[in-house]
Amino acid sequence: MKKRIWISALGGILLFGLAACQPTAGKPTIVIVSPPSGSEFKEGENISIQSTAADAIGITRVEMFVDGALARMDPSPSPQPQFSVVQAWKAVAGVHTITVRAYNVAGDTSDPSGISLTVVASIAAANTPPPANPLPAAKGLPIA
Repeated sequence: MKKRIWISALGGILLFGLAACQPTAGKPTIVIVSPPSGSEFKEGENISIQSTAADAIGITRVEMFVDGALARMDPSPSPQPQFSVVQAWKAVAGVHTITVRAYNVAGDTSDPSGISLTVVASIAAANTPPPANPLPAAKGLPIA
């Protein structure tokens, strides 16, 4: 009886150990490489957001969100353990939160990686007000 319990316990330990050693798919990881958080841009500029994602079973795509709305989705050419991508966004005035997420072959999603950017409004020449005290127009002067 003691031998049977001992064999059962040993079998359970071996089974648990084998299960713990099996490679398991986890969440992919992603980081925004550039620009750094807090960067400032001018309205209308094309901002390049560079990120790198990694996952042992392969990255399938990276999504970029601006203020919570999906702005870009870029698939990797084929599932790969590391995928770097540059995603462009046309700057609009204001303070914006840019986040990226990576997806792996199993459909697992990374935790978001985010930065905050400030976009300064451009000043258009057409909106420049006239001078406050314009010179009076000359009246009745002869043209020579």
